[in-house]
Amino acid sequence: MARVRVGAVLALGLVQLCSLGALESFVTSRQAEVQHAAGRGVAARLKKRVALRADGSLLRPFGPVVAYAKVLMDTSERTKEFVQVAADVMDVKDAFTDAEFLDSLSLIQNNYNLTNVQKAEKIIQLLKPEGEAFQSSVMPKFIVFLGKKNRLRGLKEICNDFMQSLYFNQGIAPVIVRTAQRLSEDQKARIKEKMCVKAECAEIKLIEQVDANLIAGFTITWGFVDPVRLEAPSHGIDLSLRRILNKEALQVGGLVEAL
Repeated sequence: MARVRVGAVLALGLVQLCSLGALESFVTSRQAEVQHAAGRGVAARLKKRVALRADGSLLRPFGPVVAYAKVLMDTSERTKEFVQVAADVMDVKDAFTDAEFLDSLSLIQNNYNLTNVQKAEKIIQLLKPEGEAFQSSVMPKFIVFLGKKNRLRGLKEICNDFMQSLYFNQGIAPVIVRTAQRLSEDQKARIKEKMCVKAECAEIKLIEQVDANLIAGFTITWGFVDPVRLEAPSHGIDLSLRRILNKEALQVGGLVEAL
């Protein structure tokens, strides 16, 4: 098997060159970005993306899940408890990942001796046992409201849609950056600025992950269907040294080593 040796300096230079070229391809100045957002650019496309985010399916919003999520959001804004409701929603979402909670929830939902309102009250107790409390006054009332409307089984999906709406409506896009070494604050700021344009959003939530296996360089992932759990990304850029070495290995049909 052929063995090709690639100098580390040259490889790192290629990474930097690729990084610069790839990033510059979607970078504009801050002034151009503001002008772009002021026109029909970012705002218009963001509005279109909001209209395509229902249930994480990228279909136009319709149906009870979207309707009840909007009721919850409107109520939280009216009562001025938006932050507290968002925190409660995240707690509910987390509960649905717990096997013990799901087992107890199933027993409640399948207990036909209970009315829907009684089921709602028991779900509230299950989510917040005695001694604990929701951060908002809205969430427990909303769960009872779902019980009255026979929509308790939609609680999980309603919370998912609420959080997706929260991200999209506020123009926040999560971006995962995997690097071989930790980024400096200046590098983070530059990536956020450039990704605001690429992701067509007002603000970037940057999640940094260090992966020494990349050797050098970085990868960027964004466009998540679920922006809370960071699931199903639709876009990505790989500017790592590992990718370059793997590509070189495929071209020469052998093992590539970086010295």
